[in-house]
Amino acid sequence: MNFIKTWFLKNSSVANQEIDFHKSKLDRARFGDIRDRYKNESPDPGFSKYTELDRFLKIALSHYDLVGLTNKTGLSVLDIGTGPGYFPFICSNFGHAARAMDVPNHSFYNEMTDLLGVNRFEHSIQAFEPLPQLSQRFDLITAFAICFNCHASDALWGVEEWGFFLSDIRKYMAEPKAILFLKFNREPNGSFFSDELREYFNSEGANINYDSVRIEY
Repeated sequence: MNFIKTWFLKNSSVANQEIDFHKSKLDRARFGDIRDRYKNESPDPGFSKYTELDRFLKIALSHYDLVGLTNKTGLSVLDIGTGPGYFPFICSNFGHAARAMDVPNHSFYNEMTDLLGVNRFEHSIQAFEPLPQLSQRFDLITAFAICFNCHASDALWGVEEWGFFLSDIRKYMAEPKAILFLKFNREPNGSFFSDELREYFNSEGANINYDSVRIEY
């Protein structure tokens, strides 16, 4: 969260205006109904935290800047593990063609992405299983607060699992010169990824910054 806090302090006046702009794009009464029904269902770190609209619009705006979208428009964007869909919602509002992917059968995420008008398809990512082959490729592919890597479990992905995943991204989803941006959760041992995995990402030409990995194809 350090980057997010620093970003908002530097951009607070503009960010507050942009938050108001994005809030104007949604049905506030409908959001209020969703918030009231889900705000206590799965307490933080569960999904109920995403009912904090201003907080997560700020985070999505900081991510928008972090991946380098500021002052750009018209890109095709795929957000993997989108959750409630705040990031593709903001991308769409700023003129990008955004799609999103997340696990099936999650009622809160289904309702939120529908509210936000996010073009979302369902897919559960599993180690060594192919990604869906879509009818389009993307200029930017993102994954924030990654959990599909078996985060915080004994089955945490290593080099082989990530190698399979990155190969599929390259073959089926990435446009030429696309950018893949991955932002990791901290693991129970305090790290975001192992030294071995860091070495692997470096071998793929990645730019690694704290908890984030950026690969340009």
